[in-house]
Amino acid sequence: MESDTMELLRLMLAHLRPRLQGRDEEWQALERKQQELMASFRETHGGDVPLLEEVLEMEDAWAGAGERACAAHFFLGLQMGLDLGKLNYLREE
Repeated sequence: MESDTMELLRLMLAHLRPRLQGRDEEWQALERKQQELMASFRETHGGDVPLLEEVLEMEDAWAGAGERACAAHFFLGLQMGLDLGKLNYLREE
C-alpha cells in the first residue's frame, strides 16, 4: 500500500495537469495533431470496425504506458527533492 503522502501527491498532479496543459502550447498542438490524425484514420478506415478497435486498443496501451512513465519521472524528481531537503513541508515533525 502506498503512503498517504504519495496518494496526496498523485491527486495534486491529477488536479494540476489540466492547468499545466492549458498553458502549454506544444502540448495543445500535439493534442490537436492526435485528434486530426484520429479523425483522418476514422474517415479512411471507419467502416473496418475490427481494425478501428485494434488501433484504439494500441493507442490506449501506448497512452497508459506514457502515463506510467510520466508518473514515475514525477515521483523520481520528487524523491530527489526530498533527499536533497528541498521540500521541507513534507517532512515529518
